[in-house]
Amino acid sequence: MPTFNDNMVDLVYEIGGREIYNDIRSQIQVSETTTIIDKRGDPAEYSTGHAHGRTNVAIPIGSSVEGTLKPYDDRKAISWSSPFATGWWYHEGSGFGYLNTYEGLECKFIEKAESYCKVRITNNTDHDLDGAEFSAEYRYKYKDRGEDTTHEETKYSTLAVRSTDDISIAKYGRRVMDLSWPLGATEAESRSMVDMYCQRYCEPVSRVTMTLVGKTDELKAQILSGKISDMVTIVNTELGLSKDYFINSIEFSDSALTNLPVVTWALEEVRESEAAGYARVGSAIIGEARLGG
Repeated sequence: MPTFNDNMVDLVYEIGGREIYNDIRSQIQVSETTTIIDKRGDPAEYSTGHAHGRTNVAIPIGSSVEGTLKPYDDRKAISWSSPFATGWWYHEGSGFGYLNTYEGLECKFIEKAESYCKVRITNNTDHDLDGAEFSAEYRYKYKDRGEDTTHEETKYSTLAVRSTDDISIAKYGRRVMDLSWPLGATEAESRSMVDMYCQRYCEPVSRVTMTLVGKTDELKAQILSGKISDMVTIVNTELGLSKDYFINSIEFSDSALTNLPVVTWALEEVRESEAAGYARVGSAIIGEARLGG
């Protein structure tokens, strides 16, 4: 980045107010998608069944035995209910004889699962029993609930985002810049953008028009190599000026008397947000495996 120190033939320094903006506004379009249920599926269907078991273990008065019940098939029971027990006695040579529900013969759940349950039968009668039969009702699902049909609806709304600089507004009055931001941008992205623009444009930047004459080989080289958007440093002791500028335009001429190259550059001050480093890479080294430091 070349530096020009008091060697300009002519220099005009001015502050322009055209690009002062201290109230930056942006509107972005945001969307929200909702899933709407059009039709709920048919409800699940259930049925009931009974599971039976028995124990041949003697049940003396006041004692208990345990047994297990399972559904008749592989269906998984949703719930178990209504346990009950009946007693029986043994008749020699003729198998089992059954009684109706015994008064005082209790049957209670002690464990319930989807595919089985365990019960405890307690003999609170006034007789010893050779065994007992027990039963429970269960409820199971034989048809699953049907699938819902749905569709999506998207609603759009506009979100306003704003950034201001009170110091700049107090000095120069309110200067508004309206930005547009594409569909799909987030609030955070838009907020970052308006803050950056407000910081960049809240204060004016100086503009310089300077003329150089190629009186030395160094000046000739700088005149001939200068390109638009190059960054240069201008130092002028009379103005107390020492700032970085971008070249905005270049106008060449020559001196009729001395036949020296003459150039006039229109320059614009580099804003703080633009003061970033840069490098020049020659085409001869592009594509090499490693670039030297």
